[in-house]
Amino acid sequence: MSPDAVLVIDPSPAAASVTLPPIAAAGCKVHKVSSMNDALDAVRTFSPAMMIADVAAPGPQPDRVSEAARHAGTVPLVLLGQSEVPSEQLEAWSNLGATDLVMRPLRLADVQLRLNAAKTGGTRSEGKRARRVLLASDDAVDLRRLDAILQLNGFYVLPINLTARVPEIHEEFDVLAVAARSPAAPLLHQLRHKRGLEKVPAVVLSAGPDLPPEPGLHACLHVNAPADDVVRAVSGDRRVHPQLRVHQRVPFFSVVEFREVGVTPGTAGRWLAGFTSNLSPGGVFVRSLASQRVGSALELRIHVAESHEVLEGNGVVAWANAWGARGGFHFSVGMGLQFLVMNPKSLMRVRQLCDGDA
Repeated sequence: MSPDAVLVIDPSPAAASVTLPPIAAAGCKVHKVSSMNDALDAVRTFSPAMMIADVAAPGPQPDRVSEAARHAGTVPLVLLGQSEVPSEQLEAWSNLGATDLVMRPLRLADVQLRLNAAKTGGTRSEGKRARRVLLASDDAVDLRRLDAILQLNGFYVLPINLTARVPEIHEEFDVLAVAARSPAAPLLHQLRHKRGLEKVPAVVLSAGPDLPPEPGLHACLHVNAPADDVVRAVSGDRRVHPQLRVHQRVPFFSVVEFREVGVTPGTAGRWLAGFTSNLSPGGVFVRSLASQRVGSALELRIHVAESHEVLEGNGVVAWANAWGARGGFHFSVGMGLQFLVMNPKSLMRVRQLCDGDA
């Protein structure tokens, strides 16, 4: 069996002596480049199992952004940085599809953990796969908004714009969600009866009057219904975590460290890392290939780079998505954390950040 190939994007002079040895020690073939543009050229000749990019590495040229995002949808893109990475850098890499962050210095255990997640898809610790949603809409703005809401609650979403040619649908779904600005009934009928989705429970978000009850219609909401109501309807019998307060989430990019609190008093796992992309008074989403088991209690350190603060507290894993090549689906790799215990100072700071206070 040939060794796994890892593509390293790191322009620093110290990369050869600091970044590459732990990857080679994991038995990997290492290919180093200095920028994302170089990386995109390199993947034309070989297929890496993982990409590791220093957060300070140059990103792709504007005309190659979509190309970079496509590759990040099929190969994990892991960032490498310190605790105080500027939020602008994290946001830029996040927009390219980065799914994790590892703290320097890179360790052999970090490489092995990410490689295992990339190859196996991690452990579906909640005992069942994520809920799959076919999201169809005749309005592009509604489609993007609802796609983001559902992703941030752990759903796998296949978005379809009904104003364009609807592709052939071969996947299996747990729920059909239709958001309609035009009359909803014909759109629902078209999708359910012409696409072989008659038995899939449906949730309709309509700008018009409620649809009359019909078999398989789980809920009918206004298209501008609050995000929490949408999540609750699409969840079906799945546990909903209103504490995460979807409607109060704000974009927030920051390095976060976490470790599982041990079952035995006084014990805990080793610190791992990831990065956040949003925050609410009740919880946070952490992008990481090292997602923990649903229900796990975690210690947290959230680094606010701009103010050099570290917000400490405890949380519980509400949902988790392991790595997987996305294909047509949109989903967030990582875990949704519900805050359990935070000291008063940290809790007040979280609320300030959500209110837009620097």
